[in-house]
Amino acid sequence: MSWHRLRRFAAAVVAVSCVIIAPTSPAHAGPLPAVSALYPGAGMEILGDAPSICTAGFVAHNQRGAPVLFTAGHCDTGDTAAVNSAVDGRLVPAANFVVSKYAGDAGNQTDVAVMSLTGALQLDPNIAGHLPVTGFASSVAEGMWLCKVGVATGRSCGRVVEASSSKVKFAADIAPGDSGGPVYGLKDDGTAFAVGITIRASSDDGYPVAELIGPWLDKWNLSLN
Repeated sequence: MSWHRLRRFAAAVVAVSCVIIAPTSPAHAGPLPAVSALYPGAGMEILGDAPSICTAGFVAHNQRGAPVLFTAGHCDTGDTAAVNSAVDGRLVPAANFVVSKYAGDAGNQTDVAVMSLTGALQLDPNIAGHLPVTGFASSVAEGMWLCKVGVATGRSCGRVVEASSSKVKFAADIAPGDSGGPVYGLKDDGTAFAVGITIRASSDDGYPVAELIGPWLDKWNLSLN
């Protein structure tokens, strides 16, 4: 999928989301870009009485070897996540929330979830379906160059401006619908290392804030990819 198509979709998401006030709110549901596989950065419609849009995060595996998917905790409304299948243009139920933590949208409050997969769609652990992930960051420092992918704004990169033991803020674009998407750095060999998942826009400057993935891999006994 080209970034130009994602940018066109972003305009539509922003248009239907202008009534959203809370920075952590998912976007209201709208047409999702069609995908042939579920990958970090793919758009997901959270089904229910008031459907909303979030973005798929990194793929990990539990102790039994089963694949799971990270996303933002506030995306969990208790319903299934579906993706727009490129095979037949239908919304396909692709993942179900297993555990989610959402304490609020300020400071170091937790916002993370893990989903089990239905197997209805092929799983691709590569970011945006093409960028391999090889490891994760054990720490993050100001000045590091990070990128994110979200279904609303596509790929956007910038320097870290603030970091803690659980969160990182960096100078990039964000809009409703990007929640849950992968935040990563780039290695010299052209692969990516996982950093976290997008959870909200900062209240002071609008930059994206991400929940670091490392602590949750340890806490939930998960391994990346």
